[in-house]
Amino acid sequence: MTNKYFIRKHGRSVSNAEDIVHQALINRGLQPHANYPFELDYEKDGIHGTKIDFYFTNNRLAVFLDGPHHLKLRQSRKDSLINSALERRNIRVLRFGYKPPLRKWRLMEIVEEIQNEAETKIP
Repeated sequence: MTNKYFIRKHGRSVSNAEDIVHQALINRGLQPHANYPFELDYEKDGIHGTKIDFYFTNNRLAVFLDGPHHLKLRQSRKDSLINSALERRNIRVLRFGYKPPLRKWRLMEIVEEIQNEAETKIP
C-alpha cells in the first residue's frame, strides 16, 4: 500500500516499489529527493522534462525504478532520451528494472547499489 504522506508531500501517486525503496534508503540514513521534477530542453533533448524517482543533489545521481512497462519500445526510447539528457548535464543515472511485487532480495540489491553510488564522492 502506498504511503499517503509520501503522495501528499511529493505530489503524485508512486509505485509501491518506490515507496518501499524510499523508506529503505531513509532507514540507511540517506536523504534522496523523491519524485524530483527536472526540466529539460525539448529543442536539445527531444523531451520536455521528467520526474526523477530519487535524486541525490550533492553528488548528481538520478535513480529510476523501472517496472515492466519500461520494456515497451515507446517507453524505452523515452528513457534513452532522459538518460542522454541527464548525462549531458553530468548527472549519473542508475536504472533498476523490477517485476512487481518487489522481492526482498531485489530490494536489498537495489538499495545496496544506490547507497554505494550515493556515497561515492565525485570530483
